[in-house]
Amino acid sequence: MARRKSVSIHMVLLLLGLLFLGLLGMISQGYLQEMISRPAVCFLALIVFLFFGVLWFEGQTYGAATLILLALCIVMGALGRVVFAWLPSVQPTSFIVIICGMVFGGRFGFMVGVGAAFSSNLLLGHGPWSLWQMAAWGGMGLFSGVLGAYLASHRMLLVSWGFVSGLLFGVGMNVWSVLTFMPSFSWGALVTACATSIYFDLAHGLSNSIFLYWQGERWQKLLLRAKKQYRI
Repeated sequence: MARRKSVSIHMVLLLLGLLFLGLLGMISQGYLQEMISRPAVCFLALIVFLFFGVLWFEGQTYGAATLILLALCIVMGALGRVVFAWLPSVQPTSFIVIICGMVFGGRFGFMVGVGAAFSSNLLLGHGPWSLWQMAAWGGMGLFSGVLGAYLASHRMLLVSWGFVSGLLFGVGMNVWSVLTFMPSFSWGALVTACATSIYFDLAHGLSNSIFLYWQGERWQKLLLRAKKQYRI
């Protein structure tokens, strides 16, 4: 019964993702331009995605140890970003999100990503970018959970995923900037935005790879020990 419920929630999230991509397609063609603004559509789509993601997490019962560990991982992810704020795009937040998703699964990784983004922005500043960061880091934790078995058994695959996830994070934020600040969406504008931010995206991806190569195995053993001890 629990497995069937988990599969149904995955299907809901998949459909929401397809809906969001469909909305982006309609926006790019200008179909919604006269009905509602592009930022408003994206805002509503992200709210729905995050709502169902949190609802997915709430669909399972957790013990006190799991919730305490979740809060601790969120705090570490948030503080890691704040402490490294002086280095553009270099921070251990993505490293923590990926490791948590890989060890504890997609639900846990999703919540760590969303919580770390929200908490760190309390200090760094909230804005229209916050929902995109929450969704991007939440998605990073979610997919790290989906790929967990492969990432855990292949160190270089884990390191490579860290690099790729950093680039994908940058693409997501570039989509936000084009949809928000450009008069009309175009793939050319998106490519230009990606080319402009390539230094920061590469710094993000490379720092993820370095953190994962350097500390990934150690953190994995530490979290696996906590998972076994507290039956998470």
